Amino acid sequence: FDLSRRTNASAFTKSFINKHQGPIPVYGASKFADDAGYGYVEDNLEGVRYFENCLTWNIDGSIGLFFRKGRFSLSEKVIPLVLREEHRNTLSLDFLRHVILAAVMNNPFTVTSNGGKRKLGELVIHIPVDERGVFSLGAQARIADQIQPLSGFNTAYEAALEKLLQHRLQPA
Repeated sequence: FDLSRRTNASAFTKSFINKHQGPIPVYGASKFADDAGYGYVEDNLEGVRYFENCLTWNIDGSIGLFFRKGRFSLSEKVIPLVLREEHRNTLSLDFLRHVILAAVMNNPFTVTSNGGKRKLGELVIHIPVDERGVFSLGAQARIADQIQPLSGFNTAYEAALEKLLQHRLQPA
């Protein structure tokens, strides 16, 4: 990934976005993939950074790694994970999302060691290659397809756990 790509500065607030409402979703550090909690902003505003079809990583708030499709913008609490040009045709974002999440599970981030660019840059991930040693898109797709049903299970499990915790915290 090109980790030199920056997100928007702290001046890119909900107030600013409300003054410049438009069609472009602005994602914050939510645990929900489709939650454009910051609202929607005009396109092509000077000083605003926009992204397209890339992974995003929450560095604050809820842990989240999402494949965002289409054009969007980000709060300062979210890192864009933009593939380097030389890898755009050899790596699958769906596959990368799964293997990065697995690597994070093996290298948990803490409050004092959050998931910033430095920490993400230290993660080791394994990418299948073909007999010539070139990244294999076919193998990446097969692995992502096998992992996808498990991802749905995790989402259902998290929702059930959240419901259970809320029920448990209700006064008697």
